[in-house]
Amino acid sequence: MNEKNITELPINSSIEEAQDYLLINEPTVNLYPTLAVALGINEALILAKLDSLLETSSVSKEGHIWCKHTYHQWHTHFPFRCKKTIERAIRKLEKHGYIISITTFENGLMDKTKWYRIDYDKMQQLA
Repeated sequence: MNEKNITELPINSSIEEAQDYLLINEPTVNLYPTLAVALGINEALILAKLDSLLETSSVSKEGHIWCKHTYHQWHTHFPFRCKKTIERAIRKLEKHGYIISITTFENGLMDKTKWYRIDYDKMQQLA
């Protein structure tokens, strides 16, 4: 177990250096309390992750940034949730218009990958 004290971490440290000070050396999961109260914990987790995925995506279609993910890929971000729970949360977010998803970017009828984006205008209604 790592016994470094977080107070010893220099302010201008890199992410790699900061990894040595984490409780467990693995990616963290963001949760926004306001979204969790308004939409549910699972939905808030998915929205926070999608927001971070969109920040690093370079795919722009129809004037929006998109990222693609399968339900299996979503599950790798949230292994503490079952796949069906993740699917239900995504469908709920789609139904209420918080996320927009399409499957038409890829060629091939057997491709089950969906492309996602957040409707940030709709999200502003929660604030």
